[in-house]
Formats: sequence, structure tokens, C-alpha cells
Amino acid sequence: DPTTGFDHIMQIRMEDSGPGKTAGAPFWQADLLIDTTAGTWTQVYPAPAPKISTSISTIIANPTNPAAQGTTSVALSATLSASDSTHPAGTVELFDGSTDKGPATLDATTGAITATATVADSGSYGFTFTFTPSGNGYSGSTSPALSYHVNGPAAATSTVVSGLTTGTVGSNLTYTAAISPAAAAGKVQFKVDGSNAGNPVTVSGGAASFVYSPTSSDGGHSIVVTAAFAPTDSTAYTASADTVGVTTAITAAAYTPDAQNVTVTVPAGTLVISTPYTVANPFKLGTLALSSDGTHYSASGNFGDSAAPATIDPGNLGSTTLASYPAGSTSNGVTITDTRAGSIGWSASVSSTDFTNSGPSSISGHLFSFSSVTPKAITGNNLHVTDITPTPVTDLGAGGVFAKTTKGPGTIAITGILGLANVPTSVQAGDYTATLTFTVT
Repeated sequence: DPTTGFDHIMQIRMEDSGPGKTAGAPFWQADLLIDTTAGTWTQVYPAPAPKISTSISTIIANPTNPAAQGTTSVALSATLSASDSTHPAGTVELFDGSTDKGPATLDATTGAITATATVADSGSYGFTFTFTPSGNGYSGSTSPALSYHVNGPAAATSTVVSGLTTGTVGSNLTYTAAISPAAAAGKVQFKVDGSNAGNPVTVSGGAASFVYSPTSSDGGHSIVVTAAFAPTDSTAYTASADTVGVTTAITAAAYTPDAQNVTVTVPAGTLVISTPYTVANPFKLGTLALSSDGTHYSASGNFGDSAAPATIDPGNLGSTTLASYPAGSTSNGVTITDTRAGSIGWSASVSSTDFTNSGPSSISGHLFSFSSVTPKAITGNNLHVTDITPTPVTDLGAGGVFAKTTKGPGTIAITGILGLANVPTSVQAGDYTATLTFTVT
């Protein structure tokens, strides 16, 4: 078509002029775009119907990547699917990069694609599946590339021990194992007279060192120090050993050492929880307030002051009986002091009885709670706020853990709000008392 803008466009018209047909009747036509370089054509009018897209899942390899040395073939599998939830018919080719490795098997019923590829030691591959549909209704697709590698023979290593050939009882003798190639990662086990000496030493920069101090039993004869290298990745590097090693003649010390034992005792310490309140000095929750709708009573009070600085409390840390500890500061609320060895942490719990008076009426402890639990650290003390995990206890009748830590020793103060809620209006007037018990283990 010589019309401007229609270069390489060819129009094809077809009409039926057979017997009984009228000449010039409506005809079928199509416009084709000719690619003279590639020798192909594409229909541009009428516009072809959109093709249904297809996709291929990630390829699964067996054996998995990387494969062991000696692997000669790998089974590859994937699944073909279309956006209309079907598994269209067609052909699938396996590629390694841009190299066509031949056809794969396609199960048009399930969309399963399978193929077997030949591989070799030290080989690296980039496998893909490419689908070509057998009909014009579906598009082609290519799977994501699978990078695949087969390990080659492990690189050989060597181990050589160096060190002094003479030494004295009580001196420190340094021995070094040089590992080649230096890039080989792993550990070296040194041996003295054939027995393991110390723990394996990590190789750094192609070397590992070991210090041996001869004892009196070594004096007057020679010791032999050898070493064995064990690679971190045995598929990349081989193990090696210096079985000859270094022979060191040990002479007795000029003066006989006098070994002495020194003992020390770590105190067991104590774990104490305290509050400033006692039977004679109870915490006063105040007077219950009637709700605005007249259906229940409630009351609450601060157990300690979260804004006030924490203090060392109680102070008599050398005592072993709770009775000997002085009453704590009311701003601290609960004070937990741990002087035990071992940094073993602790867990603190709280529970309550029912509130009772001299009469038959009572208030359930299940309506009592300890909320807004907040730890306070003492400046310079080992325990910090971030070391404590606080937890509200919504049912003091059932009880529960309100704070815990895995760290110690140290002292921490913990404040909160004690509250009674939803107390029924049927309760009789009067003063009620409950026993609140704090425990730490």
C-alpha cells in the first residue's frame, strides 16, 4: 500500500462469487503488516482477539542446588498454567541460558513439565522452560531462570606446624599451623604427643596458633606437637594434617615450682520482696464510689509513685530473715532485691483473698486487680527498667505474675494501681479487709 503511514501493509479481500452469488457482495478482508527483514507477517486488522496469558512456575531441581560432586544428571520440573485456570496444549523447550537443550515433556491435563538435563562436575547452569502454544488463543511464556551448580573436586590443603625446638618447664611455647591455601576456612586441632591439646582453634588468615606450657612431667624429654585441619566446607577444601610436627626438647625448670591452691566462696545471697504495708499499717483503698448509673461500686489507688525516684529498699541486704528488713518506702510500691549468685532471674506474683468484714457480707477477690504495672530502676543499680517484663493482673482472686526478669542480681521497684471494679450494690455497708500476698521465686 503506497499510502503514507501504511508502508508494508497488505490488504487481502475474499468474496464468494460462486453460483447463485451476487458479484460485489460483502467480502471478508484483513490487513497484514509484512516484516521484510524477518520474513514474517502480523495481522493488524481486524485486531486479533487478546491472547490468554500463560505462566510457568519456578523450576524445582532434584538433586537440589548445589549438587554433589559426581552428579551427572538433574531432574527438572515445573507447572504451566493460564490466567483462565486451564493448562493449554503446546510444546515446551528446555534452555540452559540461550542454548536449547531439547524438548521437555508437557502433560496438557495437569500442566506438569518435566525434563532431565545432563550436568558435570564444576558446572554452572541457568535452566529455563519456554512454552509455545499450539493454538492462537494463548500466549507463550518462559519460567524464571534456575541457577544450578555442581560441585567439583575439593581443593587440596596442606598443614605445616612451626614452633620452638627447645623449651623449659613452666614457660609458654607458641606453635603455629600454617594452612594453604590461606582462603580455606576451618579449625585446627593441635596435639601434644598424640593427644588433643585444648579446643580446636579457628583459622584466620591461613594460620592458627596454640600456646603450651610444659609441666614438670615434661621435663627431661621431648614433646611432639602436631596439628590436623578440618575445613568448614568439606566440598570446597580437603582436610589435612602435619603428622610429623615440631619436636621440642623440654628442660627442667631452674627452680622447682611450688603450686598452691587458692579458694574463694561465692555467697548464695537472698531474694526478697517487700512492701511498705503491714497488718498494722494496711494499704487503704478508700471509699467505694457508686457508678453514675447506680449499678455498681468501684475504687482504686496508686500502689507506689511511678514518678518518684526509686530507693534502695529494704536496706539490710545482709539479713536472711524477712522480719529483719525495715519497712519500705511508700513511693517504691513493691521492692524486689536479689543478691543471689548465678544471675538466674526471678518471677514475682500477687494474689488476694476476698474482702470480708465482721458480718456475712463479702466482696470477691476476683473483682480486685493490679494494673499499670511499672518498674522503676535505681540509678547505678544492675537491674534496669528494660530488664523487667511487667504484666497486669486483672484477677487478683486467681492471682498471677506481675513482673519477671532473666537478669540479676539487683534491686528494682515496681508500682501499679490497685482497683476494685463492678462491686455489686447488694454488698452491705462497712469496712472490709483482704489479704494481698506478693511472692517472688
